[in-house]
Amino acid sequence: MGVFRKVDMKRWYQTMALGLGILALTACAIKFPPMPVMTTSQDEIRGAFSSSDRLYLIGRARDYELPIAPFERYKQLADSHLRGNIVCAKITNARLYATTEKPNEFSATYSVLLKGKNITPADMETYKLKRLDIDTTDSVAEPNIWYKLTDGGCPQLGHVKKESFYIAYFSAQGRSQFLRNREQALNKSKLPQPLPMTVEKYIDPLPKARNNSVTDSAEVVVKAPFYLLGIMFGGM
Repeated sequence: MGVFRKVDMKRWYQTMALGLGILALTACAIKFPPMPVMTTSQDEIRGAFSSSDRLYLIGRARDYELPIAPFERYKQLADSHLRGNIVCAKITNARLYATTEKPNEFSATYSVLLKGKNITPADMETYKLKRLDIDTTDSVAEPNIWYKLTDGGCPQLGHVKKESFYIAYFSAQGRSQFLRNREQALNKSKLPQPLPMTVEKYIDPLPKARNNSVTDSAEVVVKAPFYLLGIMFGGM
């Protein structure tokens, strides 16, 4: 019986080894899709307007469509008693996918910085504010969002050494497209000065598969004005 048990165990180990070998070969044979390549580019929003439930941003070479709901939440903040607390705001996270799997997908985050004076727990709950303690003398403690805000966006923060602020984030995901009536829309929604935006663009790693063109296009009617960052985003 002992001899047979040893033979059975030997066959079991051989079978397991064979099975693991097949699994390893199968895993090697599976071709996983290559990861997109990320590049960074600069754009500037020259105009913006609302139409129906969407917010449209007019850039230099392409335009962007986002749901308006998050920015209406900003409007509630800007129209509240905290309007005077707003120090600055900036698009701190913009991503554009021009890949086969995600053609023309665009997402953006607006970050609004407020002075910490007279902000109550009720305000924090109502407007989803987060405390931001800044100590620019300690580079390790300096948060990444502070770098993004001060990098060409909010020069008035250059004098800050150690101070407490509050910050609100307004994020949305939509798409990039080309407005066929962009010049007409721009005439009705042009900003007093262009709004700079750093865009992280993700493209397919293989040149033949890259989608660098804006395939979606639309003609959109400029409707009600929309206020953002103390600048009128809207049309007539």
